[in-house]
Amino acid sequence: GSIMVWVVSKSSWKASRLGKLTTFLQIVTILGYMINFEFKIYALYLTILFSVAAGIEYLAKGIRILSNRS
Repeated sequence: GSIMVWVVSKSSWKASRLGKLTTFLQIVTILGYMINFEFKIYALYLTILFSVAAGIEYLAKGIRILSNRS
């Protein structure tokens, strides 16, 4: 997907704030499981929620870029 966008648009793909927040939450969740954090399951659910939202955002961005080039 992102390779197709790069080939078509010849521009760099910048991470969104939501994507960066998702990466942070993923790191926190992994660390939470490593140290057996009491509320780790909530961190996992929150991370899943934000990961899906970021994926949808990137998918929409890719579709916009590809549809504007057609």
